[in-house]
Amino acid sequence: MLRYAPVAQITSVASKSVSLTTRLPWLYIIAAPRNRVIYVGETHDSEGLLIRLGSHFGPFTASTLKRCASGRAGIGQLKPPFLVVSARLPFAEDAAAFDGTSAKTRKLCEALVQQFIIERFVLRSEGWVIVSETSNSGLSASAEISAACESIYTAFQNVMSFFDALSNASPFHLVVLDPYPSVANDSDIDVGEALEEIEVTVFKWVINQLKKSFGDSWWREGIPQDTRISCQARRESDPRNEGAPAEAYLMFMDLKTIAKKNWSVCGPLMEQISESKGRESATEWIQELNEVRNLWAHPIRRSFAPLDPAQSSRIRHLAKRCAAAVRAIT
Repeated sequence: MLRYAPVAQITSVASKSVSLTTRLPWLYIIAAPRNRVIYVGETHDSEGLLIRLGSHFGPFTASTLKRCASGRAGIGQLKPPFLVVSARLPFAEDAAAFDGTSAKTRKLCEALVQQFIIERFVLRSEGWVIVSETSNSGLSASAEISAACESIYTAFQNVMSFFDALSNASPFHLVVLDPYPSVANDSDIDVGEALEEIEVTVFKWVINQLKKSFGDSWWREGIPQDTRISCQARRESDPRNEGAPAEAYLMFMDLKTIAKKNWSVCGPLMEQISESKGRESATEWIQELNEVRNLWAHPIRRSFAPLDPAQSSRIRHLAKRCAAAVRAIT
């Protein structure tokens, strides 16, 4: 069963970098506490979540939120602060039991979450009103969909419980929720295998591409000099060395340097894996993953700082994205 956990909080004062412009399925809840208004919506916009949210906070004539608040609650002017809780719905790459890219599925989730908010929040909280409407999707909710929507509502309720303490700091708050699998599917072996699969898959692809581009001189032409020297030093100091080539001593972080040096060759893969553009942005995931990899290699230390379920889910998702990118580009 899917459960949701916050992975980022963004305000107009300070923010954490997170991609919200990629086309992904989202369900979102907008709350305006001063006016006691709630709006529930969904999107699979080609430009990402931010474009859809922009349609709610623009000028009155273009603002879905403001027009609904005026027409259905008689509120002429919505006042900040605003809270937006956005949950990324699962899709094929998550190997989930339902696909959030389906418009009917998103409409069903929208209706369920709105029903939970009405029954468990609006009817129990004086003055609150929902100004969004739902339509019949024609689908019946599976146990997986019901559990996911229940989790999204619970996360919204938890955020609302401490929102008053945050509302004076900024007029706009965005909390992003990401799904993670049940504990039963979140074994250490799964994460360890995902880390190994990512490293080996990307390593083999990069080396093969360098050999295609530079032929027999790929090592000298494609690998930075400092990296070659470090590999050779590790090779010569390894008492177990039994004729392994120097490239066998490349470190995972070396792939970042190699990719940036050979961007015309490696850039397309890095950008597809990271879903971002440019040498720096598209290779940041290597640094992030290397930190997790180093922690994973030390079980005692990991016992004091375990991976949270959302982070484990992202690693498995990254492994699938790496494999898909290699298949698409090779």
